[in-house]
Amino acid sequence: MCAPSERVATLVRVSDLVVALAGGAVGSIVTALTQQAARARIAWSEVELHDAEATERNRQLVAWTDDHTLKLARQMQAVTEDENRKGTLYSSGHGQALADAKAQALHDFRDEEWRAEIELARLRAREGAWHRLWRHLRRKPSPRLAARDEVEPFLDRWREPITRHGSQPSDAVTPLDRTKRTTKQALDELGSLNLT
Repeated sequence: MCAPSERVATLVRVSDLVVALAGGAVGSIVTALTQQAARARIAWSEVELHDAEATERNRQLVAWTDDHTLKLARQMQAVTEDENRKGTLYSSGHGQALADAKAQALHDFRDEEWRAEIELARLRAREGAWHRLWRHLRRKPSPRLAARDEVEPFLDRWREPITRHGSQPSDAVTPLDRTKRTTKQALDELGSLNLT
């Protein structure tokens, strides 16, 4: 049998072990809570930052569209002046060249819009559970492309049929609009393309 002093020493060692384990568990919990509090604080700030970045990217798309509208107008004027010098001002070639310039502008817009969407998707992907909680509590949506309504009047002008080369409404040439073209339309046209 163990002497009482040995039993007390064993109990003290077990008690010290329990205290050490409990202290370690409490320390781990405090550390985890501190880390979560830090993540929550960072997420609170990042929501504002991501919203500001999304607003700026939307503004950039509007500015890009405005800049390209002016560029398109200059390009179309240069085409018209060139066709006038060649004596083909009222030709279908002139109308097609103008429609091609507009189609390229629409194509370029589509690509720029896609780049903006990807950047905003990256912002959303960087957000976690704390961001979602703060957005919910503050009633703030995730970063999204909101500039489309602002740029639509520009795009509507880019989509307008070309008429300046012709003498009748039937002479109008409509630009190919890549912003609205679907995969189905592309596949339907695929068989008629001379690609061989």
